[in-house]
Amino acid sequence: MNRVDTLLPAPADAAPRLPAAASTATGFDEAAVRNIARIARSEHLATDRRRRISARAATAVVRAGFARHFVPRHLGGSAGSFSALLDAATELGRTCLSTAWCATLYAAHGRLASYLPEPGRQQLWADGPDTLIATSIAPQGTAVEEDGGWRLHGRWNTASGVTHARWILLGALVPGPAGPSTASSPSRAPTGRSSTAGTPSACAAPAATASSWRPCTSPGTSPSPSSGWSGRWRTAPPRATASPR
Repeated sequence: MNRVDTLLPAPADAAPRLPAAASTATGFDEAAVRNIARIARSEHLATDRRRRISARAATAVVRAGFARHFVPRHLGGSAGSFSALLDAATELGRTCLSTAWCATLYAAHGRLASYLPEPGRQQLWADGPDTLIATSIAPQGTAVEEDGGWRLHGRWNTASGVTHARWILLGALVPGPAGPSTASSPSRAPTGRSSTAGTPSACAAPAATASSWRPCTSPGTSPSPSSGWSGRWRTAPPRATASPR
């Protein structure tokens, strides 16, 4: 088995940059968490109807410190504890399960991304530790080595919170003589148009969405009115990748 982690830069019209978190030494600002709960309570009907949390709620999640909670300290993160995350998520879950789910995943995905090699982490958190990250880890696409990097191709589904994410971690299969092995690739969340990010390391190709997922218990956890996408991406060079055994 060979696991490959790669990075892909964002299209120009990706999710807007959010304000820095007002987090404490424990990783969360309690008043900010209560503010998320107030927003979630006031928006819960709209959240269920549109199948995603609002940009206002996502901004509040960042302000409370969820995105940076597990990010390493040397990259500006809180390197927080699981118990602190559990307490904050429980507070949110009392008012809106969808918001609590997305906030918890934004924190957990920062922990997953922290296992990237240092060049990858530096690129991912170049703008600070409050970057929102989504995931679709099931290997639903393929990753083929090409021109010193990797080309991703496929369709990925069920990525909660991707509407507001600036990066997404994707799972893929790496074809080989003995058949495909699994791979995991974080990339910038595609928005349906082609662009580059001002760096020679990567580019994004067109992506398309198709509606297929409607949660029945926490409707606001769907990534968007469309719940999957497909396309091809050329990923970053090997120095930003990892191949753990």
